[in-house]
Amino acid sequence: LVAFAAHPYVTYTQAYTFPGGSMPLEINISPGVDTLANRNAWFLAGQVMETFRPIYGLYPFTNEKYGQYSFGYGGGMEHQTNSGMGGFGESLVVHELAHQWWGDWVTCETWSDIALNEGMATYSEAVWLEKKPGSSGLPALISAMNARTPTDFSGTVYVTNTSSFSAIFNTNNVYRKGAWVFHMLRYVLGDAGFWQYLASMRATFGGGTATFADAQATAEAVYGGSLQWFFDQWVYQPGAAAYAMGWQNTQAGGASGPRFVEVYLTQTQ
Repeated sequence: LVAFAAHPYVTYTQAYTFPGGSMPLEINISPGVDTLANRNAWFLAGQVMETFRPIYGLYPFTNEKYGQYSFGYGGGMEHQTNSGMGGFGESLVVHELAHQWWGDWVTCETWSDIALNEGMATYSEAVWLEKKPGSSGLPALISAMNARTPTDFSGTVYVTNTSSFSAIFNTNNVYRKGAWVFHMLRYVLGDAGFWQYLASMRATFGGGTATFADAQATAEAVYGGSLQWFFDQWVYQPGAAAYAMGWQNTQAGGASGPRFVEVYLTQTQ
C-alpha cells in the first residue's frame, strides 16, 4: 500500500521507546494547520501504541517508524508506517494507527474481507477509549460501541458486491457492524480468549493476508468448537435483532412485602 506526498511540510519528530529499543514518531504537517494542539493530537500515537502493546503486540514496524502527514482528503489512509491524515481527531489518530496491525500487518485477502481491516480499526477506537489512561473502562467501551451502532442492517459485513466502492467501504455494514462483530466475538471468547485470538491472527497471518474463513478457524481454535453459528449470523447474513425493553420496581403485600423488579422485553428477529 504505497503512496507519496509532495508539499512544503513542517516536520517534527519524537521518539517512541519500547522494551528493547526506540523508533521515530514523525509528523509532516501542513504549515496552515501547524499548531501545538494539532501536533500534540498526532503525537498521541505514541501513547496509543503503548496502550495497544499488551493486547495487540508491539507496533509491527519498529525497525522503521510511524509517521503521519497532512493530505487534502477527509478521513485518513493507513499506508504502512506513514498514514495520510485529513484531520486531528482522536478517533482518526487511533483508527489509522490501529490499521498498522489490522490492515497493514494482517491484510484482508479480498475486498469481501475488508471488515477484517475496517471493522477492527473501528473497534480499536472503542478499545482505546476503554483502555486509555484515566478511562472508566467497561462503561467507556459500552458508550463507544453504542455510538457506533449501525443505522441500517440491510447489508452484510462480508461484501458480496466487490465491484462497488460504496459497498466495500460501507459505513454501516463494514465499519460499524464489522466493529460489532469483533465486540460480540470478544464476549463469546472472553477477554483472555479474544486477545489470544488476535495474537494467533498476527502470528499466523502477519506480513500476509487473511480471510474471514481464516478468522473463523483461528477463533474456533481458541473457542474449542464450531463458530459457524456466529459467523453465519453476523458476518454472512444481513439483519440484527431489535430490542425494546423497560422495567419498574414493584412491591407485593404492602410496605413490608418483598420487592421485585419487573422487566419487559420485546425482541424482533
